[in-house]
Amino acid sequence: MPLLSEMEAHTPDSFMQWWAGAWEQGEHVLILGQTGSGKTTLERFLVQPRKWVIVPDAKAGDDNLDKWGYQRVDKWPLPYDMRENLRNKEPVHVIVGKVAKTKAHKEQNKEILARCMSDLWMQGKWTVVCDELQLLADRRFAGGQVGEDIEELLISARFRKISVVSTFQRPKIALNTPSASAGITQATYVFASMTRDTAVHDRLAEVVGRPKPEMRGLISGLRKYQWAAFSLDPAEPVRMVLPPKIEKMVPPAEAQQTRSSQFFWGELPPEEL
Repeated sequence: MPLLSEMEAHTPDSFMQWWAGAWEQGEHVLILGQTGSGKTTLERFLVQPRKWVIVPDAKAGDDNLDKWGYQRVDKWPLPYDMRENLRNKEPVHVIVGKVAKTKAHKEQNKEILARCMSDLWMQGKWTVVCDELQLLADRRFAGGQVGEDIEELLISARFRKISVVSTFQRPKIALNTPSASAGITQATYVFASMTRDTAVHDRLAEVVGRPKPEMRGLISGLRKYQWAAFSLDPAEPVRMVLPPKIEKMVPPAEAQQTRSSQFFWGELPPEEL
C-alpha cells in the first residue's frame, strides 16, 4: 500500500524561502485552477525571484496583469531602455501586448506576440508567463505559430535557461493542444487549487505520481485561494501556501521608458549561457 505524502503548511515568507532556492532557471511550472481561483496572483508570487520576466498578454488588455506593477509595451522588439538593461544584466519585468479597442487592434496584438514568442528562444534566460495557455496555444491565434513556439520552449529550451509558467483551467485541454500537453509533461513543479472535479484529481495524480484517492481528498480539502505545490519527486512533501494579495507584492513603480528604437536586439541572450 503506498505511503501518504508528507504535508507542509507554509506562510508566504517560508514558502518563498524554499521556492527561491528550489526553482532553477530552465525548469517549468504548471498551474491548474478554475476561474477565480487566484492563478494570476499565484503567478505574480512565484516569479518574484526572477530577474527577467516577460508576460505575453493574449487577451489584449488583461486588467489583472496591469496590477502586477510591470511596464506594458505594445511593440516588439522591446524599447531601447529595456534592451540596454538586458545588455547590462539589469532586471527587466514586462508585459507585452496592445490594449485592444477594436478587432484590428486584436489582430495587431497577435502579430506582436507572434514576433515576441519567436525571438525568446534565441535570447534565452527569460521566465515566460503564459497566462491562460489555452488561448495562446489556440490554432486560431496567429495561425497557431505562437502555440508551436511555446511548445518548442517547453520541450527544448532548458539548455537556453528559459522557464515557462503555464496556466490553464483543466488538464483535459492538453488532449488536443500539443503545447498544453508539453506544459504538463515538461513541468518540474505543479500547483493546484481547490476543485471537486474528480477528473482533474485523477489526471493530477498521474502527473505528479501520487495515489488518486489521496489526491481527491487533498485537493478538494484546500481553502479558497490556497494552493498545493507538488514536485515530481514523490519523496518531496506537498507544500500548501496562500499567496499574499498582489498589492502587497508590487514594488515601487519602475521608471518609465524614455526612448524607443527600431534597432533590433535579439541575437544575444540577457546573460551569457
